Amino acid sequence: MNLRLDNPDEAAALKPGDVISFELTRRGASWFVYDIEVLPADSVLELPENLRDLGL
Repeated sequence: MNLRLDNPDEAAALKPGDVISFELTRRGASWFVYDIEVLPADSVLELPENLRDLGL
């Protein structure tokens, strides 16, 4: 899945391996990420139940 950044400046401080949370919205045929937040490295992410079967 290709995701586009709603505001590319939000990703300027991100590094490979960062644990992040973000909001996702669809516009037409494209998916956009916004409100990116870097989480503590030891964060355990909980996917919503409807996403758990997708293998993410």
